Amino acid sequence: MKKIICLLMVLSMVLMLLAGCGQPEADLYVPEDLAESPLFLALVNGFNETQSRELVVESLPAAQLMDRLESGEFPSAFFLMTPEAEAALSTQEVTINEIFYDPVYIIGPREDRIGLSQLGEYSADQVLKHIILTKSPFVHAASLTNLRKKEVLFWEQNGITPDPALYLEADPAEDGILKTAADHNGYAVVERYVYERYKDQYPPLTLLQDQCQGLVDRFCMVVQGTDTDSLAVQFASWMMDTPGQDIIYFYGMEEYGV
Repeated sequence: MKKIICLLMVLSMVLMLLAGCGQPEADLYVPEDLAESPLFLALVNGFNETQSRELVVESLPAAQLMDRLESGEFPSAFFLMTPEAEAALSTQEVTINEIFYDPVYIIGPREDRIGLSQLGEYSADQVLKHIILTKSPFVHAASLTNLRKKEVLFWEQNGITPDPALYLEADPAEDGILKTAADHNGYAVVERYVYERYKDQYPPLTLLQDQCQGLVDRFCMVVQGTDTDSLAVQFASWMMDTPGQDIIYFYGMEEYGV
């Protein structure tokens, strides 16, 4: 009887190990929304095909992913970097690789009467605050987009209530922000693809800031500081090299025409 029990225990352990082998540990963790991104999927497929590798990616709820990073588990992760995440990781032994960003522009009149183009070293909230305090017209999106939410948060954090007469709602068309800014000689925050697509139709406007801290969405790969040769590190290097950057560039061309 004892031999049978021992044999069953050994068999059970073997089955557990085999089951574990069927679920390989992920090489890279990403938040659930990024896992569905066509651009991210194109990058993973491009890496696997050109490098003859099989990068195993697992998606997690964003909060759970950050908990794991902050707890010291340090899984390799690819996600949209936030100031809070960067602050939490600043004391940890990790390497942050900026792979690409989804930029927005601050645009305004070519004469730039308030000198906005000279404020490149300032954060977005300081630049937006400058626009409001100089009593310059500022155009906001017609709908409550993520960009508009950021603007509203800036006003709240800085205790600013924009003058309704100068805080102008954009025309609802895709090029509405540019149209309204041109009509009122005002400033605005606009997505890159919108500006690039319609800029020639609005010669009175020009690009004044293109990488304002706090408005740019930065997609970063985070790995352990001592990690130099894992598949995740190889993937990060590949994305930052010509093959990965070409996929990012041509995705932008196909998606936005710019």
